[in-house]
Amino acid sequence: MLSESEFEDFKNKLLEKYKKNCEAKIKDAKRYSERKVSEAEEKGRSVYAEGINLFLKELENRKRKEFLKIQLEEKKRVNLEYKKIEDSLIKNLIQKVNKEFETFVICFSNWLKKDFKEGNIKTQERYFKYFEGYKKTKIKEKKVVFEREDLVIELSPERIVEDHKEILKQMIFSQLKGS
Repeated sequence: MLSESEFEDFKNKLLEKYKKNCEAKIKDAKRYSERKVSEAEEKGRSVYAEGINLFLKELENRKRKEFLKIQLEEKKRVNLEYKKIEDSLIKNLIQKVNKEFETFVICFSNWLKKDFKEGNIKTQERYFKYFEGYKKTKIKEKKVVFEREDLVIELSPERIVEDHKEILKQMIFSQLKGS
């Protein structure tokens, strides 16, 4: 059998061995715990960064959409304003052409006399005097229609404006753009 001192030594050695074993396991557990905490922190930072990136992308998308919406609304407003101005100017131009239509008729008759010696004229009776030598037909509308074989030429306030509408639009746009 073992003596009391031998038993005590055996017990102390065994306790020392278990103590070292426990300390090693505690150190391993602590390292494992620290590694897991570090991994969790890294994962948390990664998820946070990903969330921030998604949020910033969404914010940028919303900002872009809102900007495009505002830009579209402004473009519509400008186009509407442009259309109002254009309509008003064309209406005023038609009125002025109507007022000065007789001058246009005189110019038209002079041009016709140079290039066409014969043909048919349809116009209001008050303009007959400018078309001597042509066969004339009275109409109610404020216009002059020249017909000869397959050729038909019409002069009216609306037609004058319509024929030059694109040029007028370009002039209006360039004036508005310059403003």
